[in-house]
Amino acid sequence: MTSQSAIYNLSKLICLHASEWDTANNMADFKDEVLAIYQKGIDQEEVAEEKQAMTEARDAKIVLLEDKIKNLCFWDQITSGDIIAMPQRREAYIDSKYNPKKRIFPKGTSAEEILLGNEFDELEKERIPRQFPSDSNNIYHLHPIAFVEHMKLICGNEGVIEITRKWEHWTGSNYNSTTISSFEVGGTKIKGYIAEPYGAETIKSGKDKRIPVGTYNLTWHTSDNFPKNKYVKKGRPILENGFPKLYNDKVSEDRGILIHVGNDGEDSEGCLLPGKGLKKKDEKVVGIKSSTDMFYELISYIEKNGINNVKVMIKDEI
Repeated sequence: MTSQSAIYNLSKLICLHASEWDTANNMADFKDEVLAIYQKGIDQEEVAEEKQAMTEARDAKIVLLEDKIKNLCFWDQITSGDIIAMPQRREAYIDSKYNPKKRIFPKGTSAEEILLGNEFDELEKERIPRQFPSDSNNIYHLHPIAFVEHMKLICGNEGVIEITRKWEHWTGSNYNSTTISSFEVGGTKIKGYIAEPYGAETIKSGKDKRIPVGTYNLTWHTSDNFPKNKYVKKGRPILENGFPKLYNDKVSEDRGILIHVGNDGEDSEGCLLPGKGLKKKDEKVVGIKSSTDMFYELISYIEKNGINNVKVMIKDEI
């Protein structure tokens, strides 16, 4: 199928049919279907020796396939009940809402943690216990990407700094050329612009190029070049945790892609520079402005929500 609109529409279907992970309990039907497919090829062969060889190969592959299916299927092993025990879920709930840097008492004994525990207990009373449909192997199948995209519409992409690359400014040298994006933080009113280096995406360091589109995790970073007091001389507060650093399975932490203050590609070798407004020259977008204000607004948001609960998602519309 090559029609993108048809593919898109089909991805929205929710289909009710037998789970593939229960095939072992329906091996006879599945085996008959596979045999019928092989038989078509065997019937078309006219040479007796070749026909016999194909029949033997079919039988050997059926044996291997049966063994593989039996080892992979797990449907009859699933039972009702919690996957994660209540005490562990309670602890995870508290940890997700409590900043451990504030902890001065033993874990779980502070007033705030006790209140969060009580909050979890009240929510637990309304929770419907997990029930697994062991009496049927018919389940609903959803397109995974379409499902995620729909959940983003429902949840508003909360906790995601969504960056959309829109403009490029070439000066004649990669050193001070710039990629400019708009961004917004899901579930908030925070929005602005981002400046990055110009040029092709790369996962390699030392190239003065922007990072690939994708979703990134964040962690805190400090170094000699980026200390916590970097902007104190400008009259700005010390950065209690340092600078946010991006990474994922393709772009390692070692590349050192930070979010910091700057206005155009000259101020970055791959890092993201946030700003409140666009800098223009002859009506053309060439960079961003009010970077320090926007930087501290993002820092406040990340610290409040916890850096492990914030992602950066970059997409391209250039």
